[in-house]
Amino acid sequence: MKVILLFFTTIPYPSPSSTLYPTLPFTTPPLLPLPLIPPQMSLRNPFVLQCKSCNSIVCDSFSLLDYKNSSLIFNSIASTVTLDSSKHTDSDTVYSFIRCKCSNTIGKRYYTTNADMNGYSGMYFISKESVFSYMLGGNSEFKSVTLYEIAEDVEKLQKLCLFLYKKINNTK
Repeated sequence: MKVILLFFTTIPYPSPSSTLYPTLPFTTPPLLPLPLIPPQMSLRNPFVLQCKSCNSIVCDSFSLLDYKNSSLIFNSIASTVTLDSSKHTDSDTVYSFIRCKCSNTIGKRYYTTNADMNGYSGMYFISKESVFSYMLGGNSEFKSVTLYEIAEDVEKLQKLCLFLYKKINNTK
């Protein structure tokens, strides 16, 4: 039986009294290189978007990339949504309309984009006027956790892993 132990090499801002990683530099994790949701738009709860006409689920927040020009930008949508086979051209962009199963137009999928929308080709733009959202877990409250508390939890998990590893090795 193989045991795999995970050891973390960096914990951002641990307590000065912590003996967890006394020789390692304390750094913050690197930022994601993708232009995801800006900090002012960060999500507390996941949500789904539903068609205003038929209440069918169109997409969810797990594939949300950005918000631009009254549209929510997603990298994937629900399988119940269809794309028009005809493509349209407008100001150096090529797109097709996205339709809900009730045939209501809810947005556009861009195949090529102009300089203003650089990086969004292949993405789905859902018009905020054609959908409404339902937030999942809206009644639950989040307890804020400090980095120190996270570091303590990681230290406890490491001690448990080390204990189990030693116990397994002693039984061989």
